[in-house]
Amino acid sequence: MVQAAYLISQDRYFDAFQAAMKAEKEQHLAYRLAVENLVPDAILRDDMELLRTLFASFDASTVDGWAMKGQLFVDYIQVMSDQPDFDTVSKAQQLLAAIPAATSESQPTVRGSKPDARWAACRARMISNLLEKTDRVHMVRGLSMRFYISC
Repeated sequence: MVQAAYLISQDRYFDAFQAAMKAEKEQHLAYRLAVENLVPDAILRDDMELLRTLFASFDASTVDGWAMKGQLFVDYIQVMSDQPDFDTVSKAQQLLAAIPAATSESQPTVRGSKPDARWAACRARMISNLLEKTDRVHMVRGLSMRFYISC
C-alpha cells in the first residue's frame, strides 16, 4: 500500500496499479486506479490491449462495483473486438444505454474542482465507437438487402 500510495502521489497510475495488484489485499485499490485513472486514457487512445490487461487481472466476484463498471468495460472490449453482426449490435445497444450511468460516478474529482474532462471525452469516444460499430452492421445489412432486391 505504501508503494502504491507513493506512486499515486507521483501521478504514476499504471505503476501504482501494478504495485496494488501484486499486494493481493489491495485489489480494491488496483480496481479503483484502473477505473478512475487508466481507463479514460486507454479508451481515448483506442488501446484495447491495455484495457484487456487491466481487467483480466481481477476476480469479478471479489470486486465491489464490478457489475456496474468493470463488466461494462469488459463488454465494451468484447464488442469492439467482435466482428460486426446482429449479436454485436444488441450488445452495443445495451452498452450505449449503460454508459452514461456507469461512467458518471467514475470521474475523479478533487473537492471544488470541475469534473475530469477526460471522462467526458471517454464517454463520447465509447458512444461514438459503439455507434460506428452498429452502423457498420446496418450498412452491411442494407447492402445485402439491396443485392437481393436488385436480383
